[in-house]
Order: sequence, then C-alpha cells, then structure tokens
Amino acid sequence: MLNDMLKAVYMRVCQQKCRADKLNNQLIYLASFPQNNNGWIEQLFEQVDIANIYYAYTDSLKEEALLFLKSHPDIHGLPLNYSYDFFNHTLPTLAASQFIIADNYFPFLAALPHMEKRKVVQIWHADGAIKKFGLQDPKNSERSACDNQRFKDVYKTFTDYFVASELMGDIFQQSYGAEPNQIHLSGFPRSDYLVNELSTVGKTLFLAKNPQYKGKKILLYAPTYRENKEEKYPFEAQWFERFDDVVVIERYHPHSSVPSTPIEGSYEELLAATDILITDYSSIPFDYSLVSCDGSIIFYQYDQCEYKKRYGLQPSFMENIPGPVVKNSRELLKQVESILQQPHAKSLEDFNDEWNTYNDGQATRRLALWLNKQ
Repeated sequence: MLNDMLKAVYMRVCQQKCRADKLNNQLIYLASFPQNNNGWIEQLFEQVDIANIYYAYTDSLKEEALLFLKSHPDIHGLPLNYSYDFFNHTLPTLAASQFIIADNYFPFLAALPHMEKRKVVQIWHADGAIKKFGLQDPKNSERSACDNQRFKDVYKTFTDYFVASELMGDIFQQSYGAEPNQIHLSGFPRSDYLVNELSTVGKTLFLAKNPQYKGKKILLYAPTYRENKEEKYPFEAQWFERFDDVVVIERYHPHSSVPSTPIEGSYEELLAATDILITDYSSIPFDYSLVSCDGSIIFYQYDQCEYKKRYGLQPSFMENIPGPVVKNSRELLKQVESILQQPHAKSLEDFNDEWNTYNDGQATRRLALWLNKQ
C-alpha cells in the first residue's frame, strides 16, 4: 500500500514537471542498457536534421555515457534518476521534445502530455526476445492494480516500434499492445556494426588481441541476467578439460558477483570468435548468429520449469530454438562432444532468416530517414 502511494506521488511530480506549450525540433535518447551502442547512435545523430539532441542515461550507464558525451560535445547529457537535475531539467526537456527514442520501459513516460506530433520510438535493447515481458509477464499477477495500470499507461505512449523481424513485431503487439501500423520492419540499429564489420573481421580482431586462443576451439558460457547477483551457476570450466584444444571463456552479466574471464577486446569480437555458445535465456543468440552463422548454440536451461513459471518464455522462440536444450552437466558435455565431432551439422541461417530478417546493415539509415520525414 505504502509502495503504491510513493509511486503515485512520484508520478504526480513527474506530471507537474512534464509540461510544455509546444514541441521543439529536438530528440532525446533514453538509454538504460550498457553496450547497446556500436556506433549507431553517433551515425543517427549525424544523419538527422534535428536542432538539439540529448542523451539521457540511467546511473547504471553513467560511465559509458560520460565517455560518449566527452567525445561528442555538441550532444547534451541528461540524468535519468531521482536527482534535482532529472526533475528540473530532464523532464521538462522530455516534455518539449518532438522525438523520443527509448531502449526500454521508462515509467515517467506515462507523465508526458499527449501531443499529436510527438513521436515516441521504442527500439528495445535486444534483437529478439526469449523471455516474456510487458503484458505477457507472469509476475503481473503478483503486482498491484496500480502497477499494472501504470505499465499500460507507459505502453500507450509509444507511437512506433523499429524491429528486425515479423516475429519481434508480433511480440510487441502481444507484450505492449502495439498496433500493426506502429511496427516498422526496418532492422535493429545496433546490428549494423555486427553485419557490416564484425561478421567478417571480428574473429581476426579478437585473436589478434588474444593470441593465446589461436588454434583453439572457443567455448563461451554466457548466461542471462539474474535478479540475485550472488546466484551461483552450476557450471565449471573444468568439465571440458577432457576435450583437446578447447578453451572455456565465461561471461557473466555486469551486475553478477561471479567474475568473468578477463579478455582483451569487445564482447562482440569475442562472439565472432566463439565456436560453441552456451547460454540459457539470454538474448545473446540473436547477436551471435549474425557474427558467427556457422557457430553452434547449446541452451543450458537447468532450471527451465521454474524459470518458465516465474518469467515466462516466448513460444515463438522455444518452438524453433536454434540448438539443443540440456538440463544437466551430463547432457551438456554430450552435446559439446557431438558438436566437436560434427561442428557444422546445423547452420544458424534459418534462425537468422526468422529473427534477423531485416538486419542488413542499413537499419540506422532507415531510422534516420524516417525521423527526417516526420
């Protein structure tokens, strides 16, 4: 009850600050996910005919955002937190902006006054979806009526969705209540760099920076984000010592307390060099299939029943999952052995055709052209 009251007060304050008599020719990008920029943001800002551009960022993105803003002094930075600057600068700027691009759900969007010419664009933070979210989230049944109504109010603010496939467009219609005419099959901007550069030279770049992995089969374990940062994963690199010339690299979410294997270079370069990807419910397969179409994926879903009940899994993904699903270490090792014996038994081309349909390296250009036409 108290929690609902505090949230209601927060939204009322946001509504008081989100006032504007007119819309200005300005764009504000709402960023919450780290490493969601491979240069596409700079390219977009250079191509749009918009007077003022703002980069608003959450605290979890602060270090990355400040580095970006330091190298782009013509772009204005704004915080997305509970600070004085947020309420007195970010929200008024947001309310007066004709164009808003978001990479996630932001509750304060529900405070925006309705203005016909405003465009609120959802680009999301992943190329596809494995977990359920929005209206499909199983946890909604545990939330208050106030929370669920606020979610719906935020979803209603989005006017356009830029996606890379019909499948992702369908998911936004089910998860956010989007209308078919709001879906733009234009590609995922972040994928441009993966398609145009890393799909051809990513592995070379990674091995040049990490020569100790040359001549090895790289097995990458990259599980999804877990709410409990102390959670221990039932995975041991020692399990794979039986296989000759196989090295294991572990990559955990930045919020996890489990340390990742230190490497030189970017996460995307590592993906391009990976021979076997082991994941669970992460969106990493969508990137991986773009940069390593001949690679292999194993879904180590040791807690599938519990996870499906708690978070939900997209039927459109699970029905055509691009790799075997295993529940324990014995099954995992058996699948790794099978892949090593037949490394290219199953291509990821069909998966790319379904989920990366419109990722051809031109997604950012299409988004810029659309913005300029509005």
